[in-house]
Amino acid sequence: MACSNLVLDRKILAQQPICLPSNIGVTTAISAPDLTLTHDRFDALMKTDFSIQVLVELEYEDIYDEKFSSPFCLARIATGAIVGRQPRDCAREKSGR
Repeated sequence: MACSNLVLDRKILAQQPICLPSNIGVTTAISAPDLTLTHDRFDALMKTDFSIQVLVELEYEDIYDEKFSSPFCLARIATGAIVGRQPRDCAREKSGR
C-alpha cells in the first residue's frame, strides 16, 4: 500500500499501513490588529486561568453514513497545566470580537 500521508505506528504498521483521509481541513487564524500578541500580552495570558483554550469539534461518519460529533476543550491554567473542560464551558468564553 502506498500513500503520502502514511501513519507510522510500529504496532499498527506490523499489521497493515494506514492512510489518513485526504479531506482534512486546516485553517490559519489571524488576529485582529488590536489583538497582536506582544510580550506583555503573552505574559498576562500565561498568568491567567483559561486565557488560552482550544475547542475541537470533530465531525465524522460511520460506514452506514450516520453522522457523529465529538467536541472537547483543552485549556491552560496559570500553573502551566493543561486541563480538560466541558465543551459548553469553552464555547461560552469565545471572544465576542
